[in-house]
Amino acid sequence: MTKNYFVEGMTCAHCVASVTEEVNEIPGTQGVE
Repeated sequence: MTKNYFVEGMTCAHCVASVTEEVNEIPGTQGVE
């Protein structure tokens, strides 16, 4: 199953990295772009 979430308001690469890292910690997550 694929779920897409769009997150707006990211103003820097650090914000993107922080959210990506946290989402990858969710059990069952296989990839984050």
